[in-house]
Amino acid sequence: MDDDDTITRSAIDTKQFPDPGFPIRWHIGPRPSALGQTHQALWNDSGRTAEIYMITCDDARFDTPGWDDIVRREFEKYPDGVLLAFANDPNSEQATYPSSAGGFCKRSDTKRYSRHLPVLV
Repeated sequence: MDDDDTITRSAIDTKQFPDPGFPIRWHIGPRPSALGQTHQALWNDSGRTAEIYMITCDDARFDTPGWDDIVRREFEKYPDGVLLAFANDPNSEQATYPSSAGGFCKRSDTKRYSRHLPVLV
């Protein structure tokens, strides 16, 4: 979340979000100039230990009942941890916010030089 988003920060501080039943770690920092920098900052901030690494925005909604269980079941089909998936975004014909297995991120040791992709090391 951008560090200048005072509305969301206030909602976090006053515990206005319902408990989703799983831990959420908020990343608050300056707005990066490229999306890939955002992905890299979040992966680094996660400690690079996430089993499922899901990137989204602070105004996204997941309306499918049990969506988190669906994601877990799909990721369990790939025990090697190499998977890249996207939720359906009704506002775009393209894949937008990726979810990847932590194994994929850990195995991606090739540096990628793109303003759209993270540099995973």
